[in-house]
Order: sequence, then C-alpha cells, then structure tokens
Amino acid sequence: MTKEHFENRVKKYIANAKTLDTMDKQQAEAITELKKTLKHVVSMLCECHDIYMSDVGKLERGYNLLSNAFDTEPTEWELDKFAELDIKWPPKSKTKAKGS
Repeated sequence: MTKEHFENRVKKYIANAKTLDTMDKQQAEAITELKKTLKHVVSMLCECHDIYMSDVGKLERGYNLLSNAFDTEPTEWELDKFAELDIKWPPKSKTKAKGS
C-alpha cells in the first residue's frame, strides 16, 4: 500500500472524529456503543457461526440507542399525540423529506 493510501486513511479518521465532535453526547455514545457491540457480535458469528441470546439483547440495545439518538420520524403514538395537541407534522423546516 502506498503512502497516499495511508495519508487518505489519516484524513478519514480526522474527518470522522470531527463529525463525532459535532454530535451531542447521546448521539456520540450511541454510535460508540453500537460500533463496539457490532464488532463483538460479528466476531462471535465468525468464530462460532452462532450467536448468544445475550448478544441479541446487545444488538437490540445498540439499535435503540442509535434510534433514539437519531430519530427523524415520530411513531404512530406520537403522531396521535401531535394531532391531539394540535402540533403540525411535519414541521415547516422538513421540506420534502419523504417524497423527494
């Protein structure tokens, strides 16, 4: 591999770190936790061609952390509450998010 390849890797790592720095604490922790969980589970799958039930729970937790940190769409329950409280969805700042 060339020096240019490794210089590009360094740039990528710096860009990724800057991106994480722009996120709030919950978002950064969600990504870090899910990355760690996925690494562990994929390693287990590769070694054993099996997965522990506790790993399924870790995946679910990682998904929920990521989902909560980066939610962009309300649940059906939330939509009902929005309607009940006369909150308009989507907000005006969301321009053609679904249809474009």
